[in-house]
Amino acid sequence: MGADDLYPDGKAMLCESGGVILTVPLQGDPPARKEIETLRDEFANFAGRLSPEGHFIAFNSDEAKPEKWEVYVRPFDPATGKVGDAKWRISKDGNMGMLAWRGKEIFFRGQNLDSQDFYLMAAGVETSPAFHAKEPRLLFKLPGPLSGSNGAVSRDGQHFVFAVNVPAGQRQAENASRLEGSVKSNQPAGHN
Repeated sequence: MGADDLYPDGKAMLCESGGVILTVPLQGDPPARKEIETLRDEFANFAGRLSPEGHFIAFNSDEAKPEKWEVYVRPFDPATGKVGDAKWRISKDGNMGMLAWRGKEIFFRGQNLDSQDFYLMAAGVETSPAFHAKEPRLLFKLPGPLSGSNGAVSRDGQHFVFAVNVPAGQRQAENASRLEGSVKSNQPAGHN
């Protein structure tokens, strides 16, 4: 079982197990706390991330094509731990594991299967009065492959950390400079 995200109020957390997203209460009598099946269907679902107010859940699913992950959003009721019927597909060309919801943006990582390079993508989202997502846009490319690093996004969506492989014989400064230049030339969606 993997831990995915905490409720904004800290009363429960999202976990994943075998393609099922679960809500696990963190308060109350421990023997009485039972996990809730938040999202179980015929698809593999993982990496649940709650919107800042906790009323929507973003997650990865292979619904569009088996073993090709895409990012989806559904309404979420934190009181029951259940999702609503509506569903929005956010990514268009796949997602490679990383998923973060920061403010009014959902960040995810794509991959070019030919070059093995990764792409950090962002989609602007509105949750009130109704959910709406903008087309995802490329923030920057990362030289791949990135073994063992999903990366991290700061809470304000302005800073990113990734472990980047440096080929033998290549100076680290050259690689860092190339990555730094790509980050400076791209600002997250909505921050231009």
